[in-house]
This record gives sequence, structure tokens and C-alpha cells, in this order.
Amino acid sequence: MVHIVCSESAAGSLRATLAPPKYVIGFPEDLSIGPLWKLDEKRGQAFRDEWLRENINDGMDDFVNRNKLMNTIREIQDIPSNLQIYIWCGYNAEEQCGIRFLLYLLRNKTNEVVLINTGEQRAINHQWNMEMYDIKRMSAKERLIFQQQWESLAQTKDVCRLWLHRQIQAVQENYYDNLIMSTIEQLHKEQGGTDFIQTGEFISELLTRMDAPPNIFFLEYRIRYLVYSGVFELKGIPKSMHHYSVKLRKKPL
Repeated sequence: MVHIVCSESAAGSLRATLAPPKYVIGFPEDLSIGPLWKLDEKRGQAFRDEWLRENINDGMDDFVNRNKLMNTIREIQDIPSNLQIYIWCGYNAEEQCGIRFLLYLLRNKTNEVVLINTGEQRAINHQWNMEMYDIKRMSAKERLIFQQQWESLAQTKDVCRLWLHRQIQAVQENYYDNLIMSTIEQLHKEQGGTDFIQTGEFISELLTRMDAPPNIFFLEYRIRYLVYSGVFELKGIPKSMHHYSVKLRKKPL
């Protein structure tokens, strides 16, 4: 069998847990952020890569990211037809977008596909014990529904998606901006002044206020956007969230 998870970190953990022989594929990108338009084609991959390169500061080399995506797509499409495919997936935007893309890539394959539903847990956070979760062999009809849902997603150019009411829902790019601004205002009140706050620590505080935390690099992108828009002041060099601090810009009298 082959196991697929929507995270390279989760794939590494799963490889360490499974008894040999083991074949694990980790999907290298978080599909809850960035455009999904025609992602199975080179032009769609280039379109997504350009947006990520211009906005997401994850410290990874752009060329490495681009090659990882293409190689992983090829690896999934080349899975031998005799292998049973297990896909690990929880109720969150990253993994729900991921499973739809995976099933689209597998649309021409006759392999048996089994979904391991980890429920509200993210696959990266749980124990790798299949007996703990809902395991279901996917029917041809179920696979087709997921494929069609991916085809709809792949016509859009939205850059932020949430898992709401058991559905993938696109939201505006500035969806988190009000929360970011209200949180820093509250932190300034707690400071008793308007002092700079290290961005990594600020993001950690933001995550505690969210029921379903998004990709942290997307939050960092929106913080930088508020800097560039003149809402926040900046101290340091924003080459990573740990290299700069922000505070609300004082309004002119």
C-alpha cells in the first residue's frame, strides 16, 4: 500500500512509525492558501508559484518549492496500479483541499483508495494508528464528487480558503486583517503604551484567538501588508517573522 498525507512533516513522522515495507508520500504545499487555478498544469503551477514568491515568506528556496510540487505530482500519477492507496485527511482547509487535488490526480487510476478520516485533528498532530480513526473505502461515485469539486476549485484564483460548515469556502484576502489590528490594539493596551512587538510572538498570540488557525505564513503576509499600507510601523528587516517587530502607527494629531 501507499500512504499519502498533506504535509511533508507528517509524512516524515508516518515513515518513522510504519513498519517496513513502507511507501509514504507527503504533499509539499498548503493548498488552503495561494491560487489553485489549473494547478495540475504547468501554467497553473507557474501562476501559483509567482503569487507565493511575491507574498509568502517561508524561508524556502523558490526553485526547490517549484520542483517539489512537480515531482510530487509526478510521483502520485506514477503510483503502480497494484497498490492500495491510503489518504490521511482531517477536517481542515489544508487537508480538505489536498484530498480533492489528490483524487483529481488519481482520476484515471483503478487503484483502491481508502480514506483515513482523522476528524477534527490535523493529520500532522495525531498518532499514526489506523484503528483510532474512521477508515472507509471510497466508491467510484465518491471519488468522482471530490474530483468535480476540485475542478470547480481549479477555476478560481482566490488565495485564502477556510473549512466552514463542512465545506471549503473562499474568503477575501483581507479576511484576517481586522483581527490582526484589534489584537495588536489590545496588546498595546496591556503594554500600557505603543511598543514594538516581535512578529513571531505576535503571530503566536493571534493563533490562540482562532478556532481554526490558518497558515502562519499567510498571517505574516497580512502583517507585512499592513506595514506597507501604513497601518503598522516596522522595526527590523522582514526576511522572516523572527527578524522584525511591528506596532500600530500613531495617528497624526
